[in-house]
Amino acid sequence: MLTTGRLFYKQYTKMNFKKTILPTLRYQLAQLTKVPTALTINLVDRCSLKCQMCDIWQNKGKDMPLADWHKALTQPLLRKITYIGLTGGEPLLYKELPQFATMVCGLYNLETLHLNTSGIYPDRLKKYLEIISNIHGPRFVVAVSLDGIESHNRIRGVEVYDKALISLDMIRAYDIEATINCVVTDQKPNELDRLVDLAETFNLPLNITPAYSRTDLNHDKEFVLAEETAKWVEDYLYKQQAKTKALPIGYILQMRTGKRQLPCAFLDGAAVSLDANGELYVCQNEFGTEHTASLAERRKKLKQTKCETCLSTCFNSLAMRGHIIKPLEI
Repeated sequence: MLTTGRLFYKQYTKMNFKKTILPTLRYQLAQLTKVPTALTINLVDRCSLKCQMCDIWQNKGKDMPLADWHKALTQPLLRKITYIGLTGGEPLLYKELPQFATMVCGLYNLETLHLNTSGIYPDRLKKYLEIISNIHGPRFVVAVSLDGIESHNRIRGVEVYDKALISLDMIRAYDIEATINCVVTDQKPNELDRLVDLAETFNLPLNITPAYSRTDLNHDKEFVLAEETAKWVEDYLYKQQAKTKALPIGYILQMRTGKRQLPCAFLDGAAVSLDANGELYVCQNEFGTEHTASLAERRKKLKQTKCETCLSTCFNSLAMRGHIIKPLEI
């Protein structure tokens, strides 16, 4: 029987206390107490891009002042946060992003602060990098979106490819951990092969995620990969599986079965989300809905309505620590 534990066995067989056992125990405590250790923050509800897989660029949301963010982040439920993922929209649009990073590093005993960006504003990114490079303690990661070479600007709706490359060079110059995120929509396999070559040239990890439908972002859009593209994605993920012995095959199984195969940190209560107004949600799938019920009741509703077909990979590696014997369908 294939289980999440077998997917993750490379880490468990090492039995390193700091990197394996302690995080696992911490996650399982969060599961039990429903006090989250991971948090996603949609810092802004607007974007300068016009991505074909996302409609956030149509929003005209106002940015929340830093003082209001402080209030949202100091609510008791968030007292144990160790991992924060900053996203949007485009988080570089938030003019006080460097100050925001300084604030969250002071509020929490952070282990990781992860920023997702298109890299469209290299000058703003430089100010952020200057600040975090002088903060000691957390692991800082900046993920830059790059979906192809010729195809990237078309998919993202604006001229952003060259700026993304400038941003990647800048992140490496500051000796900050960088990754490349690729969302697969209608790219041809040869385009994706060239992107793999580019990532290898930069000596950076490449995260491949097939586009999936999610009501908070895509509204009525549906994404079905062409057969040759789907095969390329599956082959690539198998290659990653051989290297990491961790997550990729679980995602392949989700693609094949059409329903969620991997566990969810949000459903476990070990992770939560804040929207651009500082409102607390179970996860991004709940954004925009009224939520007078308790978090437990809202998790139950999401499980009944959306979780089975949700293909989000957010915090999957964390969630696997709480489900090491979860069976997977082949």
